[in-house]
Amino acid sequence: MSTADQPRYSPKVFDVATEKEAREIILQGHAPDEIEERWSRETPWFGALIRHSLGLLPESRVLDLGCGIGRLSKWLIDAVGCRVVGVDISEGMRKLAVDYVGSPQFTAVSYESFSADPACGEGFDAAYAVYVLQHVERPDLDIPAIARGMRSGGRFLLVNSRSRWVPTTQGWAQDQFDVFALAANSFVGIHGYVFPKELAVLDDLNNETAINLYRRP
Repeated sequence: MSTADQPRYSPKVFDVATEKEAREIILQGHAPDEIEERWSRETPWFGALIRHSLGLLPESRVLDLGCGIGRLSKWLIDAVGCRVVGVDISEGMRKLAVDYVGSPQFTAVSYESFSADPACGEGFDAAYAVYVLQHVERPDLDIPAIARGMRSGGRFLLVNSRSRWVPTTQGWAQDQFDVFALAANSFVGIHGYVFPKELAVLDDLNNETAINLYRRP
């Protein structure tokens, strides 16, 4: 296989123009009703977990890495009143997020801006990444960046597939990165959570999902 034929990282799958398209890629399902069921069931559960595990307060400044259209950012702002900075590689997602969240407490930032300044100007009290780091090209760079952007003692919640699902020019692929080992290199592990079987719309989603809470040293 020539170099030109080898798979290359390609996040074009995340380029969306409508909320419907965004929902279909953020929470996949075998049919539209499964996507909507996941959205309605998982969003409040993960929102509550993020709120309590990170100890969020109205004055908290929070990083939502891979925010999509801001489903969890919106939930947290509505429930807590905290400030959330959402980072996403997709310009389309970021534009949709501003309208979907609909709050001055939310800011959407490009991946390039986050990479250049992980603190996004001020630094973060807490951070989370939900079903995101399984898709990024270089988690070995992104996870340390999250840590650099956080204040000492801040908490980071990682929700991720146990496998890597990397978008490439030849479809979804696996690679050598172990996201959880990388997180353990930058953070101190605190606690692991179990995704409830009764919450899983898709078969075996509960077994494929790992949820770990970390502290920034």
